[in-house]
Amino acid sequence: MTAISAIEKNDLSQLQSAIARQETLCSQLAAMPWNPCMAERTTLRQIHEAYAELAQVNRVYDGVVKRSKRCADMLLSLYGRFNLPALTDRTAWACEV
Repeated sequence: MTAISAIEKNDLSQLQSAIARQETLCSQLAAMPWNPCMAERTTLRQIHEAYAELAQVNRVYDGVVKRSKRCADMLLSLYGRFNLPALTDRTAWACEV
């Protein structure tokens, strides 16, 4: 929820910290010793697969945000160069997941 909120607010630093928290939690879960008596092999495999998928999603979000920031910076530069009215604070960015 924090990451989605950061995307909605176009807050790169908040998104990066949310992604870092997710990756930390995933790393901690992946490093935890699992007792085979408590979980079946298929469950362990599913957990590791989910961890790998989440890590990939985090990397993709990070790339999207970085590219979006570059695009927004270029647009702001163009607005300034041609004396066009700047975006107001009321302008909202939206992202559907």
